[in-house]
Amino acid sequence: NAGDPVVVYDRAADRWVISQFHTGPNGICVAVSQTGNPVSGGWFLYDFSGLSSFPDYFKIGVWPTAYFIGANAANNRAIALNRTAMLTGSPATAIIRTTAAPGVHSFLLPADADGPTPPPAGSPGILYRHVDDAVGGAPDRIELFEFTPNFTTPASSTFTGPTAIPTAAFGSLCGFSFSCVFQPGTTQRLDSVTEWA
Repeated sequence: NAGDPVVVYDRAADRWVISQFHTGPNGICVAVSQTGNPVSGGWFLYDFSGLSSFPDYFKIGVWPTAYFIGANAANNRAIALNRTAMLTGSPATAIIRTTAAPGVHSFLLPADADGPTPPPAGSPGILYRHVDDAVGGAPDRIELFEFTPNFTTPASSTFTGPTAIPTAAFGSLCGFSFSCVFQPGTTQRLDSVTEWA
């Protein structure tokens, strides 16, 4: 119970996934509802600790093949959690892959299957990052990565990319600033957190 909670809904399974930092070293606690009712249905609880570096500002994406996590950590890190096992309360493992960061404050964000139409069967998990030449890496672009975890034989998992998508030139809102968003009636500014989101 160390804060920064993240809540996502797994529409395909009608389950809720709640997570937050673990008080131990470099970990995330994850709870998966046992039914579609998160109040009375009970929870399956998981502790994924020892993730090599602190998973700051982590985000979770629901995908048929895994729960994917991206975080502000050493290098750019992608974490796959065994969704199939977690939906039944079985022991579950995490598979971690990393790639060099193109500059400071750029990390992988997982795609999330929210709509009524699921991704095609066997589709790899998609993670993406923006590359802003103002904080490292040029030209400005979006980069995609594909992650296919194999929880039976983790060494057979594949993590490929980046595939670059050209964009018009852009600047991250506020760049690397902790207080740049104006508020009415005060000189106190807000943090947009765009450097990690």
